[in-house]
Amino acid sequence: INNSDVILVKRFFETSEAGKYAALALIGRIVFFATWSVVTTMFPIVAQKQKMGEPHAHLLWVSLGIVAGVSVPIVLLTLFAPQWVVTILFGKKYLGIASLLWLYALATSLYAMANVVINYRLSLGMGRETGFAIAAGIAQVLGIIYFHKSLSQVVYVQVIVMAALFLLLMWHNF
Repeated sequence: INNSDVILVKRFFETSEAGKYAALALIGRIVFFATWSVVTTMFPIVAQKQKMGEPHAHLLWVSLGIVAGVSVPIVLLTLFAPQWVVTILFGKKYLGIASLLWLYALATSLYAMANVVINYRLSLGMGRETGFAIAAGIAQVLGIIYFHKSLSQVVYVQVIVMAALFLLLMWHNF
């Protein structure tokens, strides 16, 4: 899920557009990596609480809240000041991706939230949800293969797939 989009964009777009997309992907991944420590912290704590028979469901909600607390400001920043973000990080020649920045950050935020749920379930010894992630990865690849007339189509595919993954995980688990 994290890299197939960049590989496919390189395949379907000219080098200049693919380079801009790679910059977009790099900025968008800030959300995912900024929240990764939540998952790595949550996993062993939940596993230990499960082993000891202690309540742990609240840790899922706390973790989702922390990820949302980090993600929402980044999505809002990229929505309301995308030119500033792009200019600071990559320079003015990449301003063509500014309008897509918030959508990519949203897709990455949804993936980060899904990742919390998947890893929570894994920490409980339940791995069925990884199948949903694999299916989402396949759906993302197929979606980009069929919908790649523009970079915005590629980003919309990811928003739809990541939203579906997160909602499916939430529905399946609660």
